[in-house]
Amino acid sequence: MKQVTWKIDAFSITSYGNGLAYAVVNETDGREFFLQGDDASTWRDQYDAADESSDETTLPAFLHQSMSDYATA
Repeated sequence: MKQVTWKIDAFSITSYGNGLAYAVVNETDGREFFLQGDDASTWRDQYDAADESSDETTLPAFLHQSMSDYATA
């Protein structure tokens, strides 16, 4: 299965199967979450919207909020 990893600030994001699933790790504190299926698709739509914002703080804020919503310690 194809996998791609990229970094945004303290976050490492891995896409599996061309967006079928995502793993997101906060490298500062070790928290992480994994989404697949419809949850992954919805999350990616929200990620893309944050990434396209003209406010450069939107994407990092979205990633921090995602950690609060989905992460396990």
